[in-house]
Amino acid sequence: GGGADGEGRQQRRVFMPSLGPLSSHHARACELYFQLKGGRVDLGPNHARNGATRYGRTYEQGMYPEWDSEHPLHFVGHSMGGDTIRTLMNLLADERSHLHAHWKREGGAGSAMSTAWMKSLTTVSTPLNGTPAVDFLGYDSFNKKVRILSPLHLLLALVMAIELASCKTFGKHVLGWDHWSEAHRGWGGVLLILRCIFMAQHPMIDNEDWCVPDVSIRGAMKLNETPTHRTTYYFSYVTETSRPCPLSMTLLRDRLNKEPRWPSPRTHPLMMWLSAVVGSWRHTLPVPYPAWRDEDWWNNDGPVPVHSQKFPIIFNNKSSSPSSSTWVISSVDTPPHDNLRTAAVEGHVSTNPHPAAPLEQSDASDIQPGVWYFSDTVHMDHMSVSMDPRGAQTEQQQRLYIAILKRPRLVSVSR
Repeated sequence: GGGADGEGRQQRRVFMPSLGPLSSHHARACELYFQLKGGRVDLGPNHARNGATRYGRTYEQGMYPEWDSEHPLHFVGHSMGGDTIRTLMNLLADERSHLHAHWKREGGAGSAMSTAWMKSLTTVSTPLNGTPAVDFLGYDSFNKKVRILSPLHLLLALVMAIELASCKTFGKHVLGWDHWSEAHRGWGGVLLILRCIFMAQHPMIDNEDWCVPDVSIRGAMKLNETPTHRTTYYFSYVTETSRPCPLSMTLLRDRLNKEPRWPSPRTHPLMMWLSAVVGSWRHTLPVPYPAWRDEDWWNNDGPVPVHSQKFPIIFNNKSSSPSSSTWVISSVDTPPHDNLRTAAVEGHVSTNPHPAAPLEQSDASDIQPGVWYFSDTVHMDHMSVSMDPRGAQTEQQQRLYIAILKRPRLVSVSR
């Protein structure tokens, strides 16, 4: 959109949707769609269970109602926002999805719904492969439960206590829980909230209808089963704030040849403890996949490991039992830029569902859609890169986002 400024430079409209901070990728993706197109938020028929409703709030006027393949958008997502956009992309690609049905009911104006509606996706500090942070915070991704008295349980108890004290308006108006407002009504809703406060039990947890399962490693593996779409340009920006832990010199490196990570002094105070825990976390059994190595996930920006930010990694599970599964790692090593569609796997060549290449080694004219181009490491933590830079990091953040916003435009011009 836009026009031109006084110097003849193209001006672009920028939209900043507001999504539920604790909602699932699916709910957030649907919310994003209807904020852009307009209409009543529809989460799909499969969502209406265990007290949740199918519909949310109504947006009388969308931010960009003409959105389609003839009027595509460039998307930028920080943290789990990047995976929310990927989830929306999958819904656009699936002709059986409820968004397709809604679009047809509304007349299907414009070009056919597809991933071509998204010109590019840029992720910043996104847990494309999940994060072990949810495990030590208290989420059991294998049994889909929250451990009682864990940090996650205490956070849920605080949220639900505020929900109760606000006469059950906090969830709807602040957290975007429109689809849970019916379940929280009346005395039944009070009992539901109290069960969550004291027992860490709620249909939202049972349904996996919140963000924590989605950002777990097992949740990310489910999302990564859908291959990267070949119509969209992908860029990922990788952040890190950790460094070798000073204690590792004597405690672990000499004995186990492992170096836990520690937050650097520049790390935001709220991210320091997360960085320290992620940088030395040892996953409890059962591990997400048999080839799991704790140290692969130690370099981090606070809550998200570097290992998770570059591009999606596929683990093909041959069995429903995690203890006896056979897994195939399709893209752990970066494939050659001239052979992006394939990757060597255990001596064989197979189709790579998520081809990737270093961004700094790729000219604009070489960049292809359907390939993840990941940046060199940006030395900022998870919070400073998005909302609260300090000192010299303010200028660093500005330079980063100028580069991020210019990149898709450079690719479009080169075409």
